[in-house]
Amino acid sequence: MKRLFPSTLAGIAASVLMVGAADAKTFEVDGKTYDPGKVISDAEANGSLTKEQAAKFREDEKKIADKEQKDKDKRKGNLSTNEQKSLARKLDDLMKKIEKVRTAKADNTQRNVGDQRKESMTPEKQSQDKNDIKMLGSIRRKLMADKSLSTNAKNVKVICNKGEVTLRGPVDTAEEKARVEAAVSAAAGNAKVQSELEVLKK
Repeated sequence: MKRLFPSTLAGIAASVLMVGAADAKTFEVDGKTYDPGKVISDAEANGSLTKEQAAKFREDEKKIADKEQKDKDKRKGNLSTNEQKSLARKLDDLMKKIEKVRTAKADNTQRNVGDQRKESMTPEKQSQDKNDIKMLGSIRRKLMADKSLSTNAKNVKVICNKGEVTLRGPVDTAEEKARVEAAVSAAAGNAKVQSELEVLKK
């Protein structure tokens, strides 16, 4: 079944229908079909969602379905226009969240292939020197504390070796790349910082 993501919520009318088995719900809103259950199952099967991520998204889907059913029960099977819009918005948000996680996984997978090159500085080359480990901890705390950074940025690879820091992996924007580099330089003190960060959105 073809799945469509609505670009607009205007003009939503007609009926809202949920069909399918308990673990394979399909929602139809104004002729547009949402099948989050299949998207989640497919993503889990191909490894772009972990079992834990898939379970969380299924919980989110069930909440949407339960709310839709509750609203329909109050109105004898019908939904108001506002309820239809709310349902469509929630489904659209859920599908976008799933796609964002899948895209982030794909981005990091592609870069992990690059890490396999012999000359690449990879996390396995992280020094066990106490000063390098201490510096790594300071950098990680600095990145995690910055609420403005995306998940990609907070999870960049940081390798501290012999007093030098190497950064690898994707960040969302050029501005974010600059913020990460500045934060790492501040946390690293006088250590040399080599940035190999890649910007996803040019």
